[in-house]
Amino acid sequence: MWYTKLIYIVLLFIGLLFSILYDGIFSILLFIMLLLLPITQFCLVHHVRRQISVSLQVKQSEIGRGNPQSLYCTLQNKSRLPLNYCRTTLELHNETAGETEQLELQLPLQGKFSATVSFQFSSQHCGKLHIRVKSCRVMDYLHLFSCLVRNHTTTDCVVIPSEQADGLTMQAATRTEQEESVIYDPNRPGDDNTELFGIREFQNTDNPKRIHWKRSSREENLFVKEYSRPIEKQFCILLDRSQPNGQLVTGAQIDAQMECAHALSCILLRQQVPLVLAWNTEETLQVQSISTVAQLQQCMIQILEEPPLPEPVSALQQLQESGFPVPYAMLFHIAHMEHLPEAVASRCAGKQLHLLTGSQVQKQETVLPISMETLPAVLTTVCNA
Repeated sequence: MWYTKLIYIVLLFIGLLFSILYDGIFSILLFIMLLLLPITQFCLVHHVRRQISVSLQVKQSEIGRGNPQSLYCTLQNKSRLPLNYCRTTLELHNETAGETEQLELQLPLQGKFSATVSFQFSSQHCGKLHIRVKSCRVMDYLHLFSCLVRNHTTTDCVVIPSEQADGLTMQAATRTEQEESVIYDPNRPGDDNTELFGIREFQNTDNPKRIHWKRSSREENLFVKEYSRPIEKQFCILLDRSQPNGQLVTGAQIDAQMECAHALSCILLRQQVPLVLAWNTEETLQVQSISTVAQLQQCMIQILEEPPLPEPVSALQQLQESGFPVPYAMLFHIAHMEHLPEAVASRCAGKQLHLLTGSQVQKQETVLPISMETLPAVLTTVCNA
């Protein structure tokens, strides 16, 4: 824009010389016109910018990591005066991973005009994505003056883990006909086929092996058997969201943790195994029983809406102090650390497996290093154990 101003200053100087050297009304009118033109352009652009608004909208409020998402940016000019230059910069900030990227668009705006531009973007890391208009600048037709449009909105969406465990089955979670239980959940069904919880109508997601043929033939409609949920056979997935020793957790570490927890949960849900998902916050340990994919997705969103904890708070210790029924059939502890404190780990009874995202994790009997590159192999190892 500076070179257009320079050119116009040269034109003004030439017009001034022309009005001095040549007598007559034409040279004076030409110089007056050259003086008034930038003033009118300045008034025009400042008037129109108050009549322009920018709004943002995403197609879905939850998107899978790496999946394309549509972002709609609508620019509206309520004034009758047109502008041939409007440049808008959008900022996409992942608050959980702490990463930012930008998108830009440039288009003219006619009077009484509204334009919607669609972007395709994808986020490579899980977390809460905050989308805002970083700047919207308009210019006059001569490109002499520019100003910022301040009337715009923001929008948010959450990037959740994608499916990583398609086709995997956890051998340790498979129950047999002879396996007996002692304590059952009185409110929710489970997978213990030695104890019947109830009978209900068949749904598309139900296992055909559970069809109650006698009831179905009598009612002329399909019914399925619901088994009981053995409380002492629950699996627990514990997410430790603390930053180890004050070190910043990278987006890749968050992805590995969330993808691992999501994959293990999906495997257990497909096998209809009782499952508990727990994660630590600054105040307390959140514990949620998961029985449907919708509940799992809601928990993923709730976890990702907040960044990792700045202070090291032991989720294992919080689990012991929470008073939640233990021991579990299996505890999956997924944390951002390199070394597991033995004193804390010993307080958690029952079988346990620690999946750590630290770069220097040493593979041990109950400790496995995880990353996005090794996650498929780790999941296969865990399921076949």
